[in-house]
Amino acid sequence: LRASKAASAQSLLGLGPLLLLAVLAKYAGLLFVPSVLALLAWWSWKHKGLEEMLVRLGIALLSLVISGFLAFQSLDKQALTGLSFTTTNRVSFIETVPILVMQHIAMMAGIFFGLGLLGLLLCGRQRLPTGLLLFGSALLVPLYHTYKGELVSLDKHLAFSMFFLAPLAGFAIASLVGLLQKRSV
Repeated sequence: LRASKAASAQSLLGLGPLLLLAVLAKYAGLLFVPSVLALLAWWSWKHKGLEEMLVRLGIALLSLVISGFLAFQSLDKQALTGLSFTTTNRVSFIETVPILVMQHIAMMAGIFFGLGLLGLLLCGRQRLPTGLLLFGSALLVPLYHTYKGELVSLDKHLAFSMFFLAPLAGFAIASLVGLLQKRSV
């Protein structure tokens, strides 16, 4: 967000390697790369205009592609085969019915999703696009795991969702505290 408003778009050269490191640290980070790029595009457009948004998004995408290419060239190809076998193409041995996955999500992160939804409802017109993008990004993990019927790694992946819910939840709490302060005066 800071780079989207920066005077120089050169700061976006570091975004590609950072996104790649996030994905290499935990493959589930790949699920959120489009969300980060969408936030960059939205905020750049909002603060700098359409032309500058396209430049900034282009720089970020180019740095991501170059970083990915360099990582692919230096990575052991057997690691990619192992990743495919153990992660991306893995068949779930214990398939869980969707209602149990949703119950687990509600138990682990229900309060955060509730606060995030409240924050979204309190956003107002000016903040609504950013709020929708944040809340929609937070729903990616629950939707994926519910669809796959899989509890494996769900808790770890939900932690990624919390990064996107935190601003909304914080906004909801701050708004509620502000309302309570007004009523008590």
